[in-house]
Order: sequence, then C-alpha cells, then structure tokens
Amino acid sequence: MRKLLAALLLSLLPAVALAQTGSVMTQSQLNTLIGTTGCTQPTCLLPDNNVGAITPFDVRQVLLNMNSTMFGGASRILMLADTTFYVNPNTAGSATCGITGALTCGAGNNSVTAIQAENPATPFASLQIAMAVISNTFDYGGHTPTINLAHGTDPGGAQCSSTGANIGRNGLFINGDNNAPTAAQITAVNGGAAVVARDKCSLVLTSVEIIDQGSALIGLGVDQQSVMDLSGVSFGAFNASAAQVFLMQNGSMNVAATCGATLLGGAGNFLKAQDNSTFALSTGTPPTLPQTICIPSAVGYTATVNLSGNATVTGATSGSFTGLGVAGTTGFRAAMSGSSNVQTAGAGINAVFPGSLPATLVGFATTDVLTDYLTTAIPVQSGGTGTKTQFTSGSVPFAGAGGVYSQDNANFFYDATNHRLGVGTAAPVTGLEVFENATPTERGTGIAGGVLTLPDATSGGWTAISFGLQAVTGHVRFDGTNASPLALGANEEIGRLSWGGWTGSAIASNKARVACFTAEAFTPSANGTYCDVVATLPTTTNFFSVARFHGDGHFLNIFSGAAPTISSCGTTPSVSGNDNVGTITAGSGALSSCVMNFAKPWGTAPVCTFSSPTAVAAPTVNTSTTQLTIGGTSLTSLTLNYICQSNGAS
Repeated sequence: MRKLLAALLLSLLPAVALAQTGSVMTQSQLNTLIGTTGCTQPTCLLPDNNVGAITPFDVRQVLLNMNSTMFGGASRILMLADTTFYVNPNTAGSATCGITGALTCGAGNNSVTAIQAENPATPFASLQIAMAVISNTFDYGGHTPTINLAHGTDPGGAQCSSTGANIGRNGLFINGDNNAPTAAQITAVNGGAAVVARDKCSLVLTSVEIIDQGSALIGLGVDQQSVMDLSGVSFGAFNASAAQVFLMQNGSMNVAATCGATLLGGAGNFLKAQDNSTFALSTGTPPTLPQTICIPSAVGYTATVNLSGNATVTGATSGSFTGLGVAGTTGFRAAMSGSSNVQTAGAGINAVFPGSLPATLVGFATTDVLTDYLTTAIPVQSGGTGTKTQFTSGSVPFAGAGGVYSQDNANFFYDATNHRLGVGTAAPVTGLEVFENATPTERGTGIAGGVLTLPDATSGGWTAISFGLQAVTGHVRFDGTNASPLALGANEEIGRLSWGGWTGSAIASNKARVACFTAEAFTPSANGTYCDVVATLPTTTNFFSVARFHGDGHFLNIFSGAAPTISSCGTTPSVSGNDNVGTITAGSGALSSCVMNFAKPWGTAPVCTFSSPTAVAAPTVNTSTTQLTIGGTSLTSLTLNYICQSNGAS
C-alpha cells in the first residue's frame, strides 16, 4: 500500500508543478505580494523547504491537473465563488477592460487556462474560446461566472455551450464597459452570428455592441430552451438579409433595462422569432420596470419585428421603443404569421413597433387588440389590397406605389348614378369625358359625345379610331391660357379633321383634311367661319388646298397645285387660275381660237363654260381630258373667264 501511495504522489508532482502561478520568491517578496494582492485560499503559497523560498500556486489548478492526470478530465471542478474572467481580442497589446473601464488587460492569448484568465494580465483572446473553456471546465455550483470583454473588436462566433447544460449553472455574464458601451464590440461572422445561447444556457450581455462582419445572418441567437438578457446592448447596421436578434426552438430573450437594446443601424429585422420562442419587454403583472429599446436616430428594416410559428412578444407597450429615431424608422412595423402573438397592453401593434408601414397579420397571428385585425392591411403579395383605407363611392382602384391599391377621385372617377366615366374630372357630364384644363362653362354645352380638352400649348389633338362605323370628334379652341382665356381673332384656325390610312407598311397620316377658321374676331354675337378642304394629288404624297367654303354659302376654288398653260392664243397670251376655274387673256393678232393645256389630265373630259366682258361672236367650247379650246369670230386681246367640272374621276 505504501508503494501505491508513493507512486500516486509521484504522479501528482507534475500537476503540482504546473499549478505554480509565479516565479520563486523570497519571504520578503512574498510578504509584499500578500500585502498587495491579498493571497488567500483557495489561491495560496507553496513553501519549498529545499530552497527556503515560497512559490505562489492555486489549489484549484492543482485539483484540475490532478483530475486530468487521474481521470482524463472526465469531471468538472466546483466553482467556490462568483468568478470573473477576462478577454482581450487584441493579441498584440494591452487594452482597457473592466465593467467601468478601470482595469488594463494584457494581450489576449487563447492558450491560457481558465484559472490564468481570472487575472486581467493574462486574458483569453476571444469570447469563443473563453466561453468554451469555462463552460467545459467548471461546475458553477450556483455561482456566477462573468467574462469582462476589453475594448476592441472580438471575432465573434461564440456560443454558450455545445455539449449540454452547464452543471450547477446560474448564468454566464458578458460585460463590456458601462462607461463606454460601444467600445467592446462583438462581430457577427459572415454566414453566422456574434453570440448564440443554446443547450439551455443562460446568458446576460451588458454594455457591448454587436456589429456585422458584412454578410452575417444573426446578431444574437437564442435557441434550445436557452435564455438571454440584454442590458445596454447596442446593435450596429446589419445587411438586409440579417436579423439582429433571432429566437427559435423555445429560446427566450428579455430586455432587462432602460435602453436594454439600442438600435444604431437597421437590418432585415431587429427581431425574428419562431418555434415557440418568446421575446419579453418587461416582467411582472403589471410591468414594473422601464424596460425599453432605444433608437437615437432613424433606421430602416424590411420589418422591425418578424414573427412566425408560435413566437410570442410579451410586455410590449406604446413606450417600449423610444428615442428621436422612432418616428423616422422605415419598413413594416411587424410581419406576423402562423400562430404568433403579441401582447401590447391594449396599445395595438402599430402603436408599439416603429416603422413607416402598418403591421401585417396573416394566418392565425393574433394580438390582444381587436382593431389590429380590423385596421391592419393585408399586403398585396398575400392576396390583400395593401391598404386599410375604405375607398370612396365611385373610386376606380388602380395599382399605386408598390402595387398597393390606390384611388385618385379628382382624376379618375365613375359616376354610377348616371353611368359616366371621368378622366381628369370627378363630375363627368357625358358617358366618357377626358377633361384637362378646360373652362367649366364650355363643358357639356351642346355636345352629344365625350369632351376632350387640351392643355395650354401651341397645338394638340387626338385621333378617333373606329372599326365599321364613322369616327366622330369635335373641337373647341380658346386663346390665352386656362387661367386667362381669350376670344379668338379673325383668320385663326379653330381646328381640323385629318385622315390617313395604312399603306401596307406604315400609317400615311394627314393625307386629307378639313381645316376651319374664324372669318372674323369672335364675339358673343359674331362667330363667322370658313373651312378649307385639302387633299393629296394622285401618284404623289403631297397635298394641296382644293376649295374653300364660306359660312354665307359662297364657294371658292383655290386649287394650289400646278397652273395650266396656253398652247395657242395669239401673241403673248396668259392664264391665271387652275384647271377648274381661271382667266385666259388672249394675245394680239388675228385670232379665232385659244387652246389651254390642263395642268393635270382629267379622268374624263370636263364640261367647261366661259364668259367675257366683251361679246364673242359664234362662241364655241371644246374639251378633251388634256385641253380646253375656246373659239369665236375674233378673240384678239379678249378676257375669257372659264369654269370646268367633271362628273367622272379627276
């Protein structure tokens, strides 16, 4: 037996040696150390009688090393008191640390032991390693472990436990600096998270900022019946696909203080919760603590809160979100689906969550306020209208911004009583009225069809297209502007009708027209007009004025095409006019006939007559499709006025 005990002691000597936490000291040095550090159990001094000196060591480390030597690390060491550990993500130098920023942490090193990391001089280099080592080393024994995170940016990706519930757990605290709450940052890694509590872990985060590496999915995550409390935790801007807080699988989160969370930037969601998870904004019945989420300046979310499954928000009130940025925050206030539920103390979800668009409830989502169902718009993508507005009678709905059903009664209205549709007016006077910038006194006055008015411009118009029936339109012109209309002057074009057709490859427009003009300045008692008929010459694409019709019944042929010519009519004859009407002045010399060549051949020979101020003896008129021949006993120097017309094609 003695040999066995001796062997056992020999095997433990390396463990004791490893437990030394300092260099060999003299008694004087030890007295100084004891006076400055208060070295007490379980951190003690190990005397070395061989050298007459004492080496500092830690009984807990001895036990850990003995456990590792004898049992391969299969057991945890009991935590005898609340214990603080340190993390400094700066591996190259020291950094400010401690809950009030009063300490200095040495350079971070992930190779240190949990015992060594209790000293700010020898901290861990990352939360990920610190949390893994601490949770797998200790039986908390009802005591509280705390990790003080130094100023700087932790690489993130940390989780409370990956192997099951922490034995004897009481909760793990992660503290930054209360006096500089954004100085200690934790990075949400790309495709992952900053910190995740799982396996029934309990975490409390205080005075830290959660930031996005660029394409993170989650800021803080809670699942598998874990709990996380927030106190003074800030969230920077995240990408539009991320949730700053993500709760799932019976996870729960509590906002545990005024400004328990501070939103410094937006994301896809601030809170995304599902799978029977719970987000609590207060405790007690009724709530007694001022637990709030602060928004110092406007931020943007796709939806501030996104709930599905059986996720629940409790303790929400109209003052749960506070700060100057609440009013300017954009996005849907909440998007609820499944059997999710929000308790708002009677305020209603649109009075609780910030955003520029009303909350949406689909499926079996519920709140404690009936009006949330009656006034919450169902989005278009879910089969709704996107609006909770009741449209006015006569409104014609159309898809507005974002596809939301909209109305514009002043410019698009249906009069169901009289069966009239108005575009540009809410009071149509005909079956269809297109109305813009018109003087009201002109609307509906003696007009049987629709009214088209034109904006103030130099010209404008419309084209009426009809299949199988004639197309009818009308025109009214004002001078001046809509605000200051003026009467028309003389010889102003009032309007025109034009015609064209399809050539087989394109539209040939304005190839025939009737243009009407004022014959005098318009007054209430004088409205004289005349109209010109314009057509296009065959085998050409050019049109010419053909005739003018006056309101007094007079007709004027004003053909503006090529002029006819004289073939023979004495010496130096002349002709003025056109093929239809004109005057021939005969030349000198003995003359018994005059021959005029038509500018364009007629389809059939026209019927022509002539007259002269001087009597013509034995007058004759002969025509062909190309010529007019006037004969008489003596035509020398006579004026011959002719008129030609044809009943056949021109």
